[in-house]
Amino acid sequence: MRGHAVVAGGNCLAGMLASTKLYRRLRVSQYI
Repeated sequence: MRGHAVVAGGNCLAGMLASTKLYRRLRVSQYI
């Protein structure tokens, strides 16, 4: 559990970037 939390914390920034890209892509696809 602790190791997974550390990995998640390390990938927090990358995860946020990926999620924002996915969110924007979804929004764009909805407009189209």
